[in-house]
Formats: sequence, structure tokens, C-alpha cells
Amino acid sequence: HVVPQEMDPMHSSTLFDSAKPPNGMILLPRARFNFSVSGTALEGGCAPEDDPNGICCRSKLCTGDGSPDCQCAVVGDEYFGVDVQFPWESQPQRNHVKILDLGPLLMDQDLVTNQDFLQYLNESRYQPSDGFNFLKHWKSGRPNPGDELKPVVNLGLEEARAFCNFYGKRLPHSYEWQYAAQGSD
Repeated sequence: HVVPQEMDPMHSSTLFDSAKPPNGMILLPRARFNFSVSGTALEGGCAPEDDPNGICCRSKLCTGDGSPDCQCAVVGDEYFGVDVQFPWESQPQRNHVKILDLGPLLMDQDLVTNQDFLQYLNESRYQPSDGFNFLKHWKSGRPNPGDELKPVVNLGLEEARAFCNFYGKRLPHSYEWQYAAQGSD
């Protein structure tokens, strides 16, 4: 039995003029993008015929019996492990291949730094609903000297979304990240 998944909706951000991207943003043109990713789960569950990228079925120990030594086992109709379901898929799976029509979209050219996040906190007066581990590497509410231009860490999804929303942006979907990193090839 498969429990369907739903991605959290990511609402559109503020509309920008793509001919004049805001400072610090780059325009990714509209493109047909070959989205292809595979994942593995430590508990096994990958049949060679379902592993087009040869990611998880490499062990000579795989016998198909579901033993702990086999990281490639599918026993009967049971599929071990949990994975991701994208909106166009009917159930979670390890291998995802789809030609997507993406863009145009704007993306920040650089990572958000500790300095950027401090400025945001000062402007927005944001307070996390759960402060556990929130910016735990900072001292007295500020980045450590010398860390101002390093990427900000120790944030949760809620904090990242609030940062983006404050500036009229949104977090990209994983396939948009891959398109930005890989390009249209």
C-alpha cells in the first residue's frame, strides 16, 4: 500500500520585470529541461530494472531475498524504503525522469549570507516560533567576526520561507534548483 505525498505549495513571488532583473538576481530562460534524479535508501529496495541510473543496484550480495546484506532487494511486491513523489507522479519512487517546461524564472545569484540574514532580522523583527538551534552558531544575536560573508546556516524551512517572503521571493522547487545548477543540458 502506498501513501500518496503532496508537496507543500510554494506560492508565486512578487512579479519582477525579467528584462531588468533585480540587483543580485539572474534570469533563467524558459527551457525544456530533462529532470532526472535517483535516490537510495539505506534500507534497500531497488530492483535493477527500476534503476536506470545504476545508483542502488551495485552490490554482488543482492539476492532479492530482502536480507540486511542486500541493498537492492524487492521481495514480492514489497518495495523497501521511502522516497519522494513529485506532483506529476502517482506514487513515491526512487527514480524520477521527466521533461519539464521551466522558466523563465529569477534566482538569487549568491547564497544568503549571515550578513544578509542579520539585515533581514533587523528590518523585519522576525522571531522564530521555535528558537531551538536557531542561528546557534551566532554569538549575542550576531554572526561571529569573520563569518559575515559565509552562508547562513542553522535555519529551518519556516525561517527560510519567511526570509524569502519578506523580500517578495520564494524558495525554488528542487527541480528548479537542478535546472539552475545544471542548465538546460
